[in-house]
Amino acid sequence: MAATTVTDLSSISAYNRGPITTAFIPPTSCLATLTLPSSGGDLFFGHQFISYVDLACYPHGTIAAQNLVTWSSWDIFYYSPAICPSGWTQATAFTSVIPAWPETVSISIESNTNVALCCPSGYSYLSTGLGHQCTSPITMNQVIQYIFPTNNGANIVRGNVSTSTFPADATAWGDGVPVWWQSSDDALLAEASTMTPSGASPTAITTGVTGSGGTAAQPSATTSIPSSTATTSASSTPKPSGLSTGAKVGLGVGIPLAIIAGLALGYLLFRRRRGRGTTDGDAADVPLGKYEHDAPPEPYYDTQQPPKQPAHELSSQREPYHGMHELPSTRYQ
Repeated sequence: MAATTVTDLSSISAYNRGPITTAFIPPTSCLATLTLPSSGGDLFFGHQFISYVDLACYPHGTIAAQNLVTWSSWDIFYYSPAICPSGWTQATAFTSVIPAWPETVSISIESNTNVALCCPSGYSYLSTGLGHQCTSPITMNQVIQYIFPTNNGANIVRGNVSTSTFPADATAWGDGVPVWWQSSDDALLAEASTMTPSGASPTAITTGVTGSGGTAAQPSATTSIPSSTATTSASSTPKPSGLSTGAKVGLGVGIPLAIIAGLALGYLLFRRRRGRGTTDGDAADVPLGKYEHDAPPEPYYDTQQPPKQPAHELSSQREPYHGMHELPSTRYQ
């Protein structure tokens, strides 16, 4: 089949998912936990040639999430104007054309347009990867965390995370993030690269491939995501530290009062206990209706012996006199 290069600008713009002008931070699970296809084969992150896709691993741009779960939405796509997701780097750049799917199709790039493929740290561009796929090697005896999604007929079930020592050399790969921009976008994208979304915290992004000793696979650089909102927001004005004057006065008054109240309460409790004549460990210390095991103990009797009766002392008081009685007249033989 003859090769085809798409040059029509309206057709090319239809593949644009929208801009990435704020720092997109993928969850660490996107790379720490890989996916094993139900049909077997190489492990992948985020998305591969199956219907399962972890949408949290990719910026949506202006595309609705439900439109990103079909195969066709991953044939040809890019983001513009856009920067790489945080922790990802530009693995390669394209000049005149960028390959696409089917393999006989490519997209024309204008002279004033810059195009690069962003891959996770530790991943490189897959030269046969249709212009938007990244790869990382897995060697024998490396420890892998992965999931095994299954289709229950209605939807795909992600499944639980498993850990395994990989028995042979293999490859982890997945779809990267193609970014397009022009020189007029440089200022906007430069500012975006120093920003993080509201509420975001610094996160270390690493691959999900670990060695037999628990070390990261090679190459497996770890990138720390910047936490400042802008480089121009450096702390030129020192922030006040310590307690305010009002707080110090409140502590100075409140603490002595609390100590006095505590001493008074302790004294009252001591007097009350002493008045009762009880000591530690007496029954008075046990809340009424409460037993150590929430129920009164059951009596226990040995089946071979009757229970022993407690000994009683003879009464020291005399019994009252009830008069005299005659002995019976009948003799016993």
